Amino acid sequence: MKRKSISEAYFTPEQIDAAIARAPDWVDDPDSPYDPNDEAAVEAYWSKAKITLPGEHPFQKPPKKTGT
Repeated sequence: MKRKSISEAYFTPEQIDAAIARAPDWVDDPDSPYDPNDEAAVEAYWSKAKITLPGEHPFQKPPKKTGT
């Protein structure tokens, strides 16, 4: 028995194109910490982001280095 692929596409290319066409050109989000319509503001905000890998806690102190 052949197993079903779990990596099948959820949406067709036509559905993706239709969703993009329905997306607004301008976003007004007063709760956002930056203006999502200003590319420089978005880049500046996300340039300060820290990646948290699986198993890490965002406020966890880094492990102490041992050795020399």
